Amino acid sequence: MLTNLVKKTIKEHSLKLAPKESCGLILQKDNDFIAFPCRNMSQKNSNFILHPFDYVTGSTLGEIKAVYHSHSNNDIFSDLDIKQTNLHNIPFIMYYIPKDKFKVTTPFKLGENDCYTPIQ
Repeated sequence: MLTNLVKKTIKEHSLKLAPKESCGLILQKDNDFIAFPCRNMSQKNSNFILHPFDYVTGSTLGEIKAVYHSHSNNDIFSDLDIKQTNLHNIPFIMYYIPKDKFKVTTPFKLGENDCYTPIQ
């Protein structure tokens, strides 16, 4: 999903908007993955709200596989990021600008990524 082209698009979008968070969708059409930049409607630099029109437009171009956003101040997913990935049941991808690093958080799935399953 994080192909070189997807990473490049996310980096360019993030650097253009920094220090405000960038946000967008990662779409799959056939066997290709596409980063689809969206407008951030949040008034805060350290938060993002995907523009509804951009979300709908992206969903018509391919299957939504993940949501991406950038961080300028830390490389830790916020509690809200984790809640949203679980609510929407799709991965959230963060691009941490200062270290040029990508991180992924996936939805919680009992029997897959809970703390009890490895012990069994």
